Amino acid sequence: DQTELAAVLDKMRQSISVSGNGASEDYNFHMQLTRATHNPVFTKVFDEIIAANFFEGLKSSHQYFSKIFGPRIRVVEEHKVILDYIVKRRPNEAREAMCDHLENVGTKLRRLFQVGRK
Repeated sequence: DQTELAAVLDKMRQSISVSGNGASEDYNFHMQLTRATHNPVFTKVFDEIIAANFFEGLKSSHQYFSKIFGPRIRVVEEHKVILDYIVKRRPNEAREAMCDHLENVGTKLRRLFQVGRK
């Protein structure tokens, strides 16, 4: 699980350096993270309810965020922090890092909508 997550982060970093995007790799990280929980209910909810909308949202957000905020390398760094805590078996810190990551995305979305209103 950890090796796959690390490989996805490497691919995401490469994709961002080439195209500035990395949405597919971002999606794969979250999907692999879901699978790494070994929680069949969580995985099923992600696969059947969240996945399609989540991927479309990631594609759109990566496209707009990269235009407005520049390359999405910060996302890779945030994911790396989450993975590092998982590897160290520190679930509380991993959860907090994920919350920070999601809050950062929310902040960017709010800024994006403010830019769109001007």
